[in-house]
This record gives sequence, structure tokens and C-alpha cells, in this order.
Amino acid sequence: MVKNDIKLLEQLLNNSKRILIVTHTRPDPDAVSSTVLLHTLLRDNYPDKEITSNIEGEITSHYSFLKNLEIVGTGMAIQALETFKPDLVFLVDGMNWKRVSITDGPALKNQISTNKIKLVIIDHHEEVDIDECDLYMNYGEASTSESIYTHLIKALNLKPYEGYETAVITGIVTDTGSFKNKVKHPRQTFSVAADMVEAGVDIEKILNALSRIDEVGMRIYTEMTNNFVCTDDYNYTYISQKFFKDNKKDLNPALVDAVYHYFIDSRLRSSGKAVWGFIVFYEYGRQDENGEEELKRYKGSMRAEAGIDTTVFSRQFGGGGHKGASAFTLMAKSDQEAIQMVIDVIEKHRSEAYGN
Repeated sequence: MVKNDIKLLEQLLNNSKRILIVTHTRPDPDAVSSTVLLHTLLRDNYPDKEITSNIEGEITSHYSFLKNLEIVGTGMAIQALETFKPDLVFLVDGMNWKRVSITDGPALKNQISTNKIKLVIIDHHEEVDIDECDLYMNYGEASTSESIYTHLIKALNLKPYEGYETAVITGIVTDTGSFKNKVKHPRQTFSVAADMVEAGVDIEKILNALSRIDEVGMRIYTEMTNNFVCTDDYNYTYISQKFFKDNKKDLNPALVDAVYHYFIDSRLRSSGKAVWGFIVFYEYGRQDENGEEELKRYKGSMRAEAGIDTTVFSRQFGGGGHKGASAFTLMAKSDQEAIQMVIDVIEKHRSEAYGN
């Protein structure tokens, strides 16, 4: 596996004819904006190539401010791969296939290998469980959108399109927690952000669009507030199985993701005395082999101020991300069991996470 080789990236692009771009399922703003950004850049700069992109799952109207959002498909990733038959795949904002699809990760990985499809991974997270690829790009930037801007527009000299600045800043401002999170390359990140703002991007409008919720969204927010627990060490909350069952007809995974991301970025590390915390919630809508809802799968996320490495905890469940912002999944019989599993991991690995 070759890492951070711009010349190889250029060679892979020049030698390809059909390019597929994918990102992780249940996408956050950086995943969505990076997919739109890369798809549009490649489409405009390589008009002789066939290019498509796919995000497994619904994309909410929160992202309607992104120019060219409509070019991104939202079907099953395995179907996109089998139907389009690419010779080059970009996996952005993730480093393995199990993040691209909850159900078909192994099948996707096998098809890439069996069909000898070239794979480029562009990511910025802590490096854990990286799938085999032809080129792995991770310079430790604050977001994948910043990586695409820095290494494809600046280094590779791809011509940007009108409105690209919004996609770039969306990934940066959300993955830095509105610039609250510590970043590895602050001079570069803030310089890129300044360039986007000087070009006319309105960060306030972007954040307002991403955080806007309706009455159903307020129900989700209230559920997390009602279940919120403050301790002197960490905060935590959850969205219960009962809540999802009682509100099933009104909910969709994309809306839940949008609201819970807003909640954890604004409340987990800034409530009570604690400076970090976690959330777990039942992942409703994940079907088992009989077509019935799986009752045991939970998604978890952590947020922390500098000084606490949440990936120490997330890795115990096969997850990862950034020290100050990471995610994971776990299997549990109930809400309280899921919470207790996380607490047990925190107690066991506290010293390492706190740097003691």
C-alpha cells in the first residue's frame, strides 16, 4: 500500500475510465460535502471519463445548500459497484469497507480484490483498521474536504468549480466542531478556512442549515435531553428503543443522525462539570435476515476536549475517529446494557485515554 503519493494519484486518474466515489454510511457533513466536492471536480476536469458517486442511505434536505448535491446516488453501495463496474474507486472520509455499508462491507471488499479494481482511500482520521488499497492518502488534516482541496485542487491543479468553497468549508467547520476541536495543522486549516470565507462563504448560514430541525427533530432532541446524565467525570445520554418504536412512522435514519450530531457537538462536553461524554442509541431500521428489525445494534459517539483520547475507548468496539471525536457500534440487549458496556470500557481504559 502506497501512502500520500500525488504522482501515483495522477497516474491512477489518467489510466482510469470509470470512477466510482463512495463514503461511509450514515454520513456526516464532511462525508457528504467531500463526496460532492470530489465528484464535481473529477467530472469537470476529466470530461472523457464516466464518473458516479454513491452514499448508502438517505441524504436529508439539510444539505440542499451544497451545489451539485443531486449528482450523488443514495442506493446500496454493493449495487452501485456491481452496476457501474468501475476500474477505479475512491473511498472518502473512511478507511475500510465496513464503514461504507453495514450489511455488505465484506462483499464490497471481496469484489474490489477479485475484480482487481484500483482503490484510493482519502481520509483524515486516526489510522486504525485500514483496508488494503492502491493509494492511501491521510495527511492528518482537519477534514476530508480540506484534504481534497489541498491535494487535488492545490497540488494536482484541478480546476475548481463555481461554489466549491461551500463544500470545502462545510467539512472543515463541522469536523472541527465549529473550530472548537484541536487540529494537527492549525495554520493550514485556518488558512484554507480564511480563503473560503474571503471567497464569500457564509459559515453562519451553513451551520444554521445543518442545525435546523422540525417538530420531529425536536422530539429526538428532547429524548436526548430527558435521558442526559451529568457526572463530575463525563456526561452521557441515549435514545431508547422505546422512543424509536413509539415514533417509528415519523423517523428516518438521516434525520436522527442530523439531530444527534447537533446535540453531541453542542452539549456533551459543555454541560455540568465534565468536559467529555458519550451517547448511544438503538439503530432502528437495520433489518435482520428475516426482514424484522434488529433489536441489539447500537451506535455510539464520543466528544471530548483536548487531553482525552476518545479513540482509546472507541477502538474497544472496533470504532475510531479523532481523539476528540470518535464513533463505534456495539451489540446489546437493552439501552441500559449498552450504556453499561461503554462505562465498563471507560473504567478499564481510563488511564490510557487520559494519558496517565
